[in-house]
Amino acid sequence: ILSDEELLEGFRTEAQRDQRVPEELSPIQRELVVRSVGGEVSQSNLATIRKSHETDDITIYNEWKSMSYIKGLASTTIPIKVNFPLFSINQVVELLESEGLAPSLRKEIEFLKEESKREITRLKNRTLLQRILNR
Repeated sequence: ILSDEELLEGFRTEAQRDQRVPEELSPIQRELVVRSVGGEVSQSNLATIRKSHETDDITIYNEWKSMSYIKGLASTTIPIKVNFPLFSINQVVELLESEGLAPSLRKEIEFLKEESKREITRLKNRTLLQRILNR
């Protein structure tokens, strides 16, 4: 086992990836990070994720898009591209009419609300001198 350099390199790479992954990630998000190669998740890796978590592409897409809202997760860790299979326009219409994308959009709305609240609080807590200098 110790003479197999490829195997050792695979273990080393996997251990390094696991160290950089925050605890808040869901199992699907964690697997997207682990299975990405050069910032891309191939269709074969996507099929493996789909089978191992018994889920569909929409759920995986929602998990992937919501990764950018996790604090402590470096943007370089998030896969840039996930090679989903092509969908027909009928499937897209069906998705839009259902609740398929709603969870992802809700997470984005919550993230933007929190960000706005922090900014308003920061502006309210300025001193008089800071307010004068900003004008």
